[in-house]
Amino acid sequence: MSQDKKYEEKKTSLTAAAAELVQDMDFSIHGHDGSDHNEFGKHRCIPSFSAKEFELGRVLGRGSFSIVYEVTSIDLIESLTYFSDRENLVRTSMKEKCQRRNGDVDNSRYAVKVLNPDLPEEQRNLGREDLANEAFFLRDISHSNIIKMRAISTSSSKSLKFFIVLDRLYGTLEQKIYKWKSKSVGIKSIFTSKKGKNKHLAERLTVAFDIVCALQYLHENNIVYRDLKPDNIGFDVRGDIKLFDFGLAKTLEAKDLVDDTTYKLTGNTGSLLYMAPEVFHNKPYNTKVDIYSFGILYWQICAMESPFPNFTCKMIEDLVLKEGYRPSVMDGWSWGDVMKSCWANDISVRPSAEDLLKSIGELLVEVSGASNFKDRTRSSLGS
Repeated sequence: MSQDKKYEEKKTSLTAAAAELVQDMDFSIHGHDGSDHNEFGKHRCIPSFSAKEFELGRVLGRGSFSIVYEVTSIDLIESLTYFSDRENLVRTSMKEKCQRRNGDVDNSRYAVKVLNPDLPEEQRNLGREDLANEAFFLRDISHSNIIKMRAISTSSSKSLKFFIVLDRLYGTLEQKIYKWKSKSVGIKSIFTSKKGKNKHLAERLTVAFDIVCALQYLHENNIVYRDLKPDNIGFDVRGDIKLFDFGLAKTLEAKDLVDDTTYKLTGNTGSLLYMAPEVFHNKPYNTKVDIYSFGILYWQICAMESPFPNFTCKMIEDLVLKEGYRPSVMDGWSWGDVMKSCWANDISVRPSAEDLLKSIGELLVEVSGASNFKDRTRSSLGS
C-alpha cells in the first residue's frame, strides 16, 4: 500500500474524528501539582520537560505525522521553577537513568515523539490532534504490554511544539516477522519436527498472547484501539511486546450507544489492510473491531506472510471488505477456527479478548508445555 494512500486513510480518519479525539486535552503542566490520577486505579506522576533539556540522537521511526528520536542525554534547566517537588524527583531520576549502565548510546532508555516539522499545514493540525489523543490515553494507561509515557512537553498539547516522552523500543512486529521468515526454510518448516515446531511456534504464540493481553486491558476499560497492525507493535529491551501509537484510540461512552452493544463512531478509521468491515461501511461498532484486526494479524504471525500480498487498495475494499475474502488457513493449523471466528463478518461470532486468551493459552501449554503459564496469565491480566 502506498504512503499516499496510508496518509489519505489517516487524514480521513482524523478529519472525521477530530471532534471526538481532541476535547479537554490541554496538558500544559504550569500550575500542576505533579500528580496525575489514573482512572484505572493507579496514580502516576507525569513530569514535563522543555525541548531544550533533551539531547536527541538518531531517528528511531517515522509515522504519518510524527518522528521518533532516541534521547541520548537529559540536561535539566534549573531555572525552570514551576515544577512540584514530586515532579522534580521524577525529572532527576529520568536524567540519571537516561542511559543504561554500560553507557552505550544504543541503550538509551527513552524516546521523544514529535510532530514532523516538514508537514504541510493541514497535516500538521491532524498530527497535533493525533499526538494529543495519544497523550490523553497514555497518561492513564498502565499495562505490561502497552508502551509507557514517561513525560510530556511543557508546551500545551494544543501547540505544534508539543511532544511526548516514551520508553524506547527496539524494532516492530513487522520487522520481527521478517526475521522469523528469514530464519525459516519455509512456512511448513515449523512442522518438520516436534522440537522445531515447539521452538518456533511457541515464540509466535507468546507474541499473539501478549497482544491479546493488551487488548483485553483496553476493552475492560471501554477503550477501542482501532489501529492494530504490525507497525504499531514493538519490542522493549527485554523482547517483551508493547502496543503503541494511540492516536486513533477512543473511549466508548453511553451517549454514543446505538443499541445494547454497538456505538456510533467514526467510520473508515485505521489501516485498510486490518480494518473491520463494519468500520469500512460506516456502521455502528464496538471493541470487536480490534478482534477482527487481531484475526488478520494472528494469521500473519503464524504464516510469516502478508495477509493479502499484491492486493491494491481497491482489491482490499472490493474483495475483502465487501465480499468477505480472507487468507487461506493452512492444513495442520488447529487454531484456524479461532482465526476464522475473529475475522467473521458477524461481530457476534467474534470471540472476546478473554476467550482468545484462553484458547491461545491452552495452545501455548500444548506446544511448549509451560508449567508457569497460569502464573504468566495472572501476571499479564493483573498488570
